[in-house]
Amino acid sequence: MERLILTIFLLLLAVTITANPTAGQPTGQTAYQPTAILAVAANPETESAFETYESTDTQTIPFKQRYELDPNLPCGEERITQEGREGTVTRRYQRTVWQGSSVGNELLSTDEEAAVEEIITLGTKPGEVFTADGYQYNCILKHFWATSYDGNCAGCSGRTHYTDEPVDYGICAVNPDLILPLSHFYIPGYGRCRAADKGGGIKGRRVDLGFNDIKNGWWHAHYTDIFLFLE
Repeated sequence: MERLILTIFLLLLAVTITANPTAGQPTGQTAYQPTAILAVAANPETESAFETYESTDTQTIPFKQRYELDPNLPCGEERITQEGREGTVTRRYQRTVWQGSSVGNELLSTDEEAAVEEIITLGTKPGEVFTADGYQYNCILKHFWATSYDGNCAGCSGRTHYTDEPVDYGICAVNPDLILPLSHFYIPGYGRCRAADKGGGIKGRRVDLGFNDIKNGWWHAHYTDIFLFLE
């Protein structure tokens, strides 16, 4: 009988321990319970060192000038028959910067507004005849930029365009749109000159005064008037 009671007591004790694992442990101690380690993504917000932004770059296109001669307008008189207007080119970029340094520059679009040419009418109707330096003239073209040159420049042939003669004193390079090639004219401070030459840099109101050797020339570039005789 005692053995039966002891067996029942041991069975009850085993059931109690199975149902409550902490039973039988000293008070104040925490039972060890294994914890599963799971790969859970933290999903932080990543901050990139690259930055992108859009920008625009606008450049100005200068307008050109063109002269038209008018025989009905008094010689030397000017009229602007078409106003010039500058053009623009606007380019839009996407720029990429890394740690403050540019590493990319992608062109997104290009917008262009063409320049408008300025047209100037210059009168060539002969006026009153006057004498200068012993010759007669009937037209004064004012405010020409006058420089000097010789035939010794690099790449130059040393000879004139219209007459194929050596560049020398008394030979001038002109803009044929304003001064008739082979015509004679007078420039105060230089003397009489013949339009026997032209040059790529002679545009607009400009004239180049010839010398045998520029080192011996006395002309210093400045504005001057040109005296012509027009038929």
